[in-house]
Amino acid sequence: MFEWEENVFLGIKALHRRLFVSPRERAASVVRVHLAPRRQQWFLLANMIAEKPVAVFETPNAVLCDHERVFLPPEFSIASTPEANEHLFQLKTILAALAIKTRVADPKALLDEIPALKSRIADLQPLLGETDFWQLIGRAEFSRANEPRHSKTLANVLEAAQQPENVTEIEGKGQTNVQVQLGDDDQPVEAEMPIHTFEKAETLEEYSGLDRKTDDEDELEEHAEALHKLDMKHVVRTRERPRSIYRSDIVMDGLSLDFGSDAPAGGIPYPEWDFKKQQHKPAWCHIQPRTQIEADAAWAQSTATKHRAVILDLRKKLAALATQTQRAKRQPHGPELDIDAVIAAQVAQHSGHAPDERLYIQRQRRLHDVAALVLMDQSFSTDSWVDDARVLDTIRETLFCVGEVMDEFIETFAVAGFSSNTRRQCDFHLIKDFRDPWRTSRARLGRLEANGYTRIGPALRHAQELLTRQSAEKKVIFLLTDGRPCDYDRYEGEYGIRDVRKAIETGTRHGIMTHAFAIEQRAREHFPRMFARQHYDIVPNPKALAASMCGAFARLRLAC
Repeated sequence: MFEWEENVFLGIKALHRRLFVSPRERAASVVRVHLAPRRQQWFLLANMIAEKPVAVFETPNAVLCDHERVFLPPEFSIASTPEANEHLFQLKTILAALAIKTRVADPKALLDEIPALKSRIADLQPLLGETDFWQLIGRAEFSRANEPRHSKTLANVLEAAQQPENVTEIEGKGQTNVQVQLGDDDQPVEAEMPIHTFEKAETLEEYSGLDRKTDDEDELEEHAEALHKLDMKHVVRTRERPRSIYRSDIVMDGLSLDFGSDAPAGGIPYPEWDFKKQQHKPAWCHIQPRTQIEADAAWAQSTATKHRAVILDLRKKLAALATQTQRAKRQPHGPELDIDAVIAAQVAQHSGHAPDERLYIQRQRRLHDVAALVLMDQSFSTDSWVDDARVLDTIRETLFCVGEVMDEFIETFAVAGFSSNTRRQCDFHLIKDFRDPWRTSRARLGRLEANGYTRIGPALRHAQELLTRQSAEKKVIFLLTDGRPCDYDRYEGEYGIRDVRKAIETGTRHGIMTHAFAIEQRAREHFPRMFARQHYDIVPNPKALAASMCGAFARLRLAC
C-alpha cells in the first residue's frame, strides 16, 4: 500500500469513528457494567450453585460454560440500563453453574430447575432490543471435555528458550476452543509459524492457514487494535520466546504434547498424580537440582538501601510478636483456672474415672523450632507486570527483606527457585541451603531470571524431601507463585491443580505444612482449589507481600 493510500484510509477511518463509532460508544458507556469489580461475586455464586469448584473465564465469545469454567464477557452494554446489564451477568452465571451441575448443554432446559428464572428473562428481553437473550449467553460446550485429545509424543528434550531483551507485552482477550497446531518438534528458530496478516493501515484478516518464518521484529503496539478485534483460534506451541507477547487466557483443544518413556532423563525422579486414574505415575517427573553460585553484590547493597525502612519495620513487628505470651492450657500450676479442664475433670469424676489434675492456665513464651524453605516461582509468568512492577523483581526484593528479618529469628531456613521445561526438565535452583549464612547467600537473588514453565508439583515434592532431613518441631514451605500450574507437556487446568493438591496432602501427612502467597488477584479463584483455608495469602499489591510473609512466619513461630 502506498503512503498516500494509507493516509486516505486512516483519515476515512477517523471520520467514521467520529461520526458513528464514538456516539455509540458514549451511549454504551452510560449503561456499561464491567466484569472486573464483580468478578469475585460471580465466582462465589457459581461455586455455590454448581456445588463444586469452578473457575470464571473472561472471554467475549458467546459460550455459556464447559465442564469446569463459567464463561463471562469483559463487559455487558447491550441492555438499555446498567441494572439490566448487571442482571445479564447474574443470569448467565446462574445458568452456567446449573449447566455444570446438571451437565445440560441447552440453557433453556434449565428453566425447570428454577421457575422464577422464566419471568426474569421475560422481563429482561425487551431491554435487549433485537438481541436474543439465548444467543447472547450461548450454549454449554461439554462435548470436547470427554473427547480423546490428539497426543503427540516428543522424542527429544530441547533446551529452554532464552528471554530476549526489550520485550513488548499487551493483555489480550480470553479465547475458547483454540486449536493447537501440529508442528515438527525439532524446528529451528526460523521454523514456519501460522501467520495472521495485518496491513499497516490497521486492517486485518482471520487466520488463513499460511505460514511464515519468524523474525525478531517487534510490531505488537502497531497491531494492538487489530489484535483486539481478532478471534485468534489457532496457535502453535513452541519454546521460542518472542519479542512481542500477546498475553491471553485460552481454552485449548486438539494437540497434547507428551514425552515418550524412551526420552533421555536424568536427575531425581518423583511421581505425579493422575486424578482421572486416581493413582500416581511413578518416576514421572525428574528434578534437576542446581546450586545458584553467581551473585550480584551491587544489587544486594542497593536493595538493602532501598528497603531499609521496610526491613526495620518488619524487624520491630516480628520482635513484638516474638515477645508476646501465649495461653498454655491444662497446666499443673498457674494463676487462673482452665474452665474446660475443670468441667472435663468433674465429668470424669462423676463417671467413675480419675480426673486430670492439670486444671490451670499459664502464660508463657513458647517459640517453635522451625525449619522453613522459601520456594519461589521462577517461570516466565513472573516476567509479567503488576502495578508497574515486574513480578520477578518484586519476589526477589521481597525475599531479600524477609531473609534479612528471618535470619535473626530462625536458624534453619533455605531459599530455592523452580521452573520447568517438560516433566523431564524440572529445574530446582538452591539459592540458600539450610546451613548457609544468609549474608553470603542474599546477593544470589540478584542474578535470578525468569525461565521456563510452572510445574509446581515436582518442586513441592523435592522441597518436602529436603525438609524431611531437617530435625525441627515444625516444618513449612512458603510458596510464592501465581498459582497457575502449566508446562510444555500436559500440566494445565485440572490436571495440574489436582497434582499440586495431592503433593500438599502428602507433605501434610509427613508433618510439612505449605503456605502459598500470590500477588495476582485472580489467584482467588484457583488458590482455594489447591491450598487449604488459612494456608494461603493473596496480597493486594507487591508492597504488601513482605509483611504478609513475615506475618505468616510469626504465626507459625509462636505456639497456639
